[in-house]
Amino acid sequence: MSNNSLYRIAEFWYDKGILAIPVIPFSKVPCVRWSHFYKFFPEKDILKVFFPNDDFNIALLCGENLTVVDFDDYDLYLQWEKTSKGIWRAVINHGMKVKTPRGIHLYVKTTDEKEYSRRFDPLCVDIKAKRGIVITSPSTHPSGEKYHLINGDIINVGTTLDVFPEINDKTCIIERIESYERERECNNVKSSGKIQDIKTHINIIDIVLRYTKLKKGYDGWYVGRCVNPSHKDRHPSFVVNDNYQLCKCFSTNCALNSKWHDVIDLFMIISGTNRHEVIETLYSEIAIKTI
Repeated sequence: MSNNSLYRIAEFWYDKGILAIPVIPFSKVPCVRWSHFYKFFPEKDILKVFFPNDDFNIALLCGENLTVVDFDDYDLYLQWEKTSKGIWRAVINHGMKVKTPRGIHLYVKTTDEKEYSRRFDPLCVDIKAKRGIVITSPSTHPSGEKYHLINGDIINVGTTLDVFPEINDKTCIIERIESYERERECNNVKSSGKIQDIKTHINIIDIVLRYTKLKKGYDGWYVGRCVNPSHKDRHPSFVVNDNYQLCKCFSTNCALNSKWHDVIDLFMIISGTNRHEVIETLYSEIAIKTI
């Protein structure tokens, strides 16, 4: 048995039916291909392979035993906390949480079969459910700040669809939305430079190869099984072009079918996170490479 602390933490989550995976230090980039673990829960010995030492961040796979309500804005969480009722009061008072550098994660369980990952964009809140991953304690954020666990119970809330109707201070919400819009205008200017750096330094082929094998064709074309975690691609229908740095899935029931996607679009679908988080994650990966 491994004696390092990350292994013991991963073992703690495993015993709750939640798989922990290793993440590149100071980043949100998984070290392993994780999408296939939604199809089966591996044997416990895999944790020894994932966490041979403590030199990693750690992420949890959301799904049947874990749904995360991710508040990016701690002030909004505090406002929500004041006005929430019912089962959400139990989550606030007795539920498991993780304090993040910018906000807070609420760890809950749901029984709603329609529960899925989604974002309430103006409120800076994500619901991370099936086929989503979340960075957890004691990881270090790209900013250098730590994630901190607030121990408690993972409470079954039934569904997260009622999480926001209980916010009754409309003025607060309007103010947060207006603040968010101002911040987004500022971030758009900053993000444009980061996006260019990402596209310059990160090859879409390298991202794809983390999750699937590719067969090289002609003139920069590659083909393989789709990397979309929600698409069970039995016959290779996913193509990538090294020259144009674009990809697409030709299966009509796949989210990657709608258009040609660049590396940022692709990573959004693979990771189940929003565009802002993806830009920060990939940009931090560039910074690690240049250290």
